[in-house]
Amino acid sequence: MQQIYQSGYMALPSTRLNGVAAWQVGQLVHDHSQLPGAHRTPSAELGNDVLSHAKGKYGELAFFDWLLEIGLTPDHTPFRGDYTKKVAEDDFIVNGHRLEIKSKMRSDASPFPPKATYNVNIGKQEIENALHIFVEISGKRPLEEGPLAIILGWATPALIRARGQRTWPGKVSANGRFTFKRHDWDLAISDLLKPELLVDELRAPRADRTNACTGFK
Repeated sequence: MQQIYQSGYMALPSTRLNGVAAWQVGQLVHDHSQLPGAHRTPSAELGNDVLSHAKGKYGELAFFDWLLEIGLTPDHTPFRGDYTKKVAEDDFIVNGHRLEIKSKMRSDASPFPPKATYNVNIGKQEIENALHIFVEISGKRPLEEGPLAIILGWATPALIRARGQRTWPGKVSANGRFTFKRHDWDLAISDLLKPELLVDELRAPRADRTNACTGFK
């Protein structure tokens, strides 16, 4: 059953089991990313700690459980036993839709849910041809305790290009308060498509759609 958390955000199943599993898979991803010959993603090159990987996996696990709750079984998931190599389809695929899950866990002092004026980011220089799903994880409880997780919203590549802000190392923010450290795309939470629209989008097989979503409200 779909549950609205606050401000129209969609609540995801948040369990201790997923928290423990996220740590285990996060450790595996971290270990594999450091092996000789591993694919050199920015995360691997920076030697991200296990928690960084575990946060992402917690968001994916919670999203997977949510898909099952709404009666959708993925054709493909990002879970596997070997993360040494980048595979062709390293994301969720549901009814022909490729999905990029972007998870963020803020500090315990940060408001949850975050303010609509806050940004999300895709974490990559190039925009992938996928629906980008932005998941927020509460930092008020440790990951192993199954903290609250919600879908803030989602965006198509067209929406990110139209409303997003491209960043690069050394670029100063519009308010002059900080300097960006990486190539990325930032997007205001208020510009994201509403979570409830995602349900209908995923239930419509991509190959059979006659009214493709443009990514704009």
